[in-house]
Amino acid sequence: MIYRRNKNIPQFEYVLTEEQSKGQSQDQWQLATYRYPSSKKKHPVILIHGFGTNRFDVDFPEKRYSLAKYLHAQGYDTWVIELRGTGQSRRTSLLGQLKSKFHYDWTFDDHIFKDIPVLVKWIQKKTGQKKLHWIGHSLGGTVVYASIETLGNEVCASAVTLGSAMNSTAKIGLIHLLLKIDPLVKKLPFIPLKTLAHTLAPAGRWMAPLEDNFFYAIDNVDMKIIEVALRQAVENISPALFLQMHDWYRNNHFRAHDRPFSYRDNLKKIKAPFLVCAGSVDGLTGYPDVYFGFKNISSKKKKFLLFGKEKGYRTEYGHLDLVLGKNAPREVFPQVLNWLNQNDH
Repeated sequence: MIYRRNKNIPQFEYVLTEEQSKGQSQDQWQLATYRYPSSKKKHPVILIHGFGTNRFDVDFPEKRYSLAKYLHAQGYDTWVIELRGTGQSRRTSLLGQLKSKFHYDWTFDDHIFKDIPVLVKWIQKKTGQKKLHWIGHSLGGTVVYASIETLGNEVCASAVTLGSAMNSTAKIGLIHLLLKIDPLVKKLPFIPLKTLAHTLAPAGRWMAPLEDNFFYAIDNVDMKIIEVALRQAVENISPALFLQMHDWYRNNHFRAHDRPFSYRDNLKKIKAPFLVCAGSVDGLTGYPDVYFGFKNISSKKKKFLLFGKEKGYRTEYGHLDLVLGKNAPREVFPQVLNWLNQNDH
């Protein structure tokens, strides 16, 4: 009897960070990759999760809400990655793993200059293709911008960002509040967002109205899905990453922490086909800050989509529901697919 592998279960592999593969010891990380392979001759897709989340942000356990499974079903060799400190990504040594549980010290720059280059080389080696389609949600989209800036347009067949800011002029109330807790964050070994999410998950539906027209549009989410997301998709946060992002918001400048590199000023280097998506009532990454990225890239072929009733969509869209909203599979996912298809050459 021949047993066929379940196509909805991805192939899992660890990728060593480049420093470790050269025998050095200062950066011993195994980065988790999840692949839905396809034999069709299309450029591979790399999906990057958002801030404080893991792979389930873009590859939700329930198939209907998985952007990764959706694209794979359309013939794309689809790769979901987990950046250091999230999901199954971990340090290589037992001592390092123990340290990671109690002390988070990575920044956005570690993702851009250490994680992404080795992950891209791995995918290129495995697929035999140099160019990838890049997709990122929330901070994952900011990673997409920065990755193309640093690796070059040669690695990009096309790119899609979903609710991803590259500017910080729209400082809503929550951001103002969070900026005031930096002295406390500096003393924490990690920000226990995962524990908080697990604790709040049972009360998620009762708290739903508090997030309406901010983190999501309440009529665009299934609260059972939100509860699952709180239990499975949330990760603890590195204080160093949190403080770096706060530096961006204080100074209105997305920049590297450990070297003289401006993610904001290098947007002009991006020339690859680019689709930028925003939610109409997203209170976390507001329209102006998402549109900033679209405005400042140099791509000749680029498109901006605002998901909301005014643009003819069924509901308004916040931040989370761009990927996990009730209507995302029939309104957002097809737009992403169409963009990939248009630029898969």
